[in-house]
Amino acid sequence: MAPKAREQRAPIKGAPTTSVSEWIVALFSAAMVLALLGFLVYEGVASPMTPPDVTIEVDSIQKAGPGYLVLFRARNGGRTTAAEVLVEGEVEADSGRVERAETMIDYVPARGEQRGGLYFSRDPRRSRLRIRAHGYRNP
Repeated sequence: MAPKAREQRAPIKGAPTTSVSEWIVALFSAAMVLALLGFLVYEGVASPMTPPDVTIEVDSIQKAGPGYLVLFRARNGGRTTAAEVLVEGEVEADSGRVERAETMIDYVPARGEQRGGLYFSRDPRRSRLRIRAHGYRNP
């Protein structure tokens, strides 16, 4: 007696079939979702939440009307957003006279930056200029 041949069933008429290209797209999409989940888990575990670390960097100094404008960039190296960042600048002349200016930046995002400016009546290029972040609030 001959072994029974495996019976082939005819496909159901009108039933949808999945093409090779659809399988490729499905596998690629699943791989992307898994990669994204893996990245998010890695970021959450490997990089602890650190407080804001706002540093100020002077971009340029230019004449502005009767005074001078110091354009700066506030960078946050921390992994937490800083809100209401107070930036204070001082220009100290050779005579010892100090001129102060300050501004408030609404927020500096985690690992991000914001730009701003401070106005002074005397030329900061001819005096000693100090700019720093003076404080922030947790959002």
